[in-house]
Amino acid sequence: MQTRVSKPAMLNSKQNYTSLITIAVLATIAYLPSFSAGFVYDDHFLVKTVEAYQSFDVKRMLAGLGNGLEYLPVRDLSLALDAYIWGQNPEGYHLANFLYFVLLLWLLYRVVATVAARLESDHPQRIAFITTLIFALHPLNTEAVAFIAARNNILALLFILVSLIFFLAGTDGRRGGFIFSLLAYMLALLSKASAVFYPAALILVYVCLVPRTQQRRPAWAALAALLVLAVSGALLHAAVAGHTGIAQPEITRYGVNDLGTSLIRAALVPAFYLRYFLVPWPQSVSYDEIELLKWAHVGIALALYAGYLAAFLLTLRLRRQQPLLLVGLCWFYAALVPVSNIFPTFPFVADRYLFPGMPGLALIAATALASIRGQPFRWLLLAVLAFSLLMMTHLRSRVWQSDLSLWQATWEVTPQTAAQAYFYALVQHGQLEKALMLAEAEQPQTYRYPLLLCESHHRASRYAAAVTACRDALERSAGYSPAVRLQINLALARAEERAGDVFDALHHYLQVTQERSVSARLFFQDEAETAVARLQSILAPREAALRQTATSQPQDVRAQGELGLFLLKTGRYTEASEQLQRAQRLQPDNWQISYNLGLAAIKSGDLALASRAFQQVPGEEASYAEGLNHLARQFGQRGETALALDHWQRAVALQPANRNYRYNLARHHLRMGSREQARIVLERGISAGAESDRSFYLQMMENLGI
Repeated sequence: MQTRVSKPAMLNSKQNYTSLITIAVLATIAYLPSFSAGFVYDDHFLVKTVEAYQSFDVKRMLAGLGNGLEYLPVRDLSLALDAYIWGQNPEGYHLANFLYFVLLLWLLYRVVATVAARLESDHPQRIAFITTLIFALHPLNTEAVAFIAARNNILALLFILVSLIFFLAGTDGRRGGFIFSLLAYMLALLSKASAVFYPAALILVYVCLVPRTQQRRPAWAALAALLVLAVSGALLHAAVAGHTGIAQPEITRYGVNDLGTSLIRAALVPAFYLRYFLVPWPQSVSYDEIELLKWAHVGIALALYAGYLAAFLLTLRLRRQQPLLLVGLCWFYAALVPVSNIFPTFPFVADRYLFPGMPGLALIAATALASIRGQPFRWLLLAVLAFSLLMMTHLRSRVWQSDLSLWQATWEVTPQTAAQAYFYALVQHGQLEKALMLAEAEQPQTYRYPLLLCESHHRASRYAAAVTACRDALERSAGYSPAVRLQINLALARAEERAGDVFDALHHYLQVTQERSVSARLFFQDEAETAVARLQSILAPREAALRQTATSQPQDVRAQGELGLFLLKTGRYTEASEQLQRAQRLQPDNWQISYNLGLAAIKSGDLALASRAFQQVPGEEASYAEGLNHLARQFGQRGETALALDHWQRAVALQPANRNYRYNLARHHLRMGSREQARIVLERGISAGAESDRSFYLQMMENLGI
């Protein structure tokens, strides 16, 4: 990029200091409520209780996963420093978030002013002031600033801006500029995975705005090195996400196994954020993804992509007169690629996902405002805009003060997606009766009312009634996310344990421990694993007796089978598989033993053995179809979609009235991108089942967005 100003010395002027102080003061007013906020939302699990932060375990943060989910040591070290200084006082964490944000604002001002000057734009300081002001006050940034666990967004963009400053210095021929740019970008990648967008944005801008005759080899070498870092970072974060389960998509993100459908879905993302940038109200921490995905059609996607391309071509055409429009658009487009859901993320959309791309939109808006003729009118318009944004951000910051205020505000905007979290917040704040009343009033009624009823019965020591209510909730929860069903399974297990149903309780606790999703590990597995160990200890005398009998009677198929079944029920799957194979050798034609062996083999990860075992079950037996269902789920989790589809289709053909098989098949079609096939499967279930199944299938179609 050629410059008219050799260095950004103008940034030391009194005008710039005044501008930055003004922005900082207004940002402080906007975010003032967040300074007294508590730990909110996922802060409880991603910040407050992370052992590596509390013990300042540098080795774990640098050589492992600080919070057990992501390799982001820069983010981890900043939170560990807060824990060292502030302990369990959330106000200190919030203050630190805001101070990082203010530092980011200063860097953004400097970058925009420098780039605008280099591109020979009129009034670079004015454009820098307006861009930074919009960015500082826009309510969509509230989530990144007021949500402690979202600090990684601030840190990543902060180091990206540092990298950009050094890159610009390198293009001036300053020694070490490109090296420091690479080092700063490494810190960005170790702050948040979505920082991978930066080299693509920089290359786009460099190619489009710097004439080929002025492009230099050292700059291209630096760009290539940045790109290599981005690819390496993407591979690292993808490997970690696959290992920890972060990459597992929720069922509502249809088409996750089909690239074409993913591209259709991805077309909605820029349009969604543009809408909320222009009209940032009402906001939600949990947007209704199903409603949004109803727009995911080929025609709409093609129209949106055509619009995005037209906007790019227009700014490319205007790059001589208004080069900053192209800079802003390229930055916005590139920043959204990592969160476009071509590779599934959870959630589908979130305010914090726009944070890295927000400077691009703010720059476009600032360029438009700065070009308005008539200084009084321009500043009046900016004042009205700034005041409106400040008030919305101030109100949004108040929403983030507690879980109750956050989820109440979210429930008022998107009741379908926020109801469970809001009702749970009410329960946590001692308002169980209000939660029950609101859940009972839902139409149609969902799993939420019986789940809360289960909690009410449990607190009153009515454990049998609690079990009945929780089972009702589990029945009604089909079609909802795994996190919902895990919560119900855990509540049911607690009630069953208190009611004395040890095996039933252990069964449901084990279901929670076996779930590999992020939500399971964060919210449920610690309690479930502790409960499993406790119940296994209670059952230890019975286990010892069964082992003694099996040892003393090695040729008794019943003794071997009973021990194998006990081990299966109590979660010793590998040992259960070995024991049941002994029983099968004694009585090869006993299909019940073969079926139990298949279950144990699945739990221990041996699908080949499971398949052979289930083949020993007669086709007319219901257990054979159940075996196909179990195998299909495992194939689906492994990404073997064709095998999963085949097994579910066979299970449905054998048991056409089985709601569970039919629902699993519909969901699999949905994940492969075939919404129409999913709808057909569920509609056929209405005619294949009893009249009472009609409401079930209609509810499933609504839950799945089909």
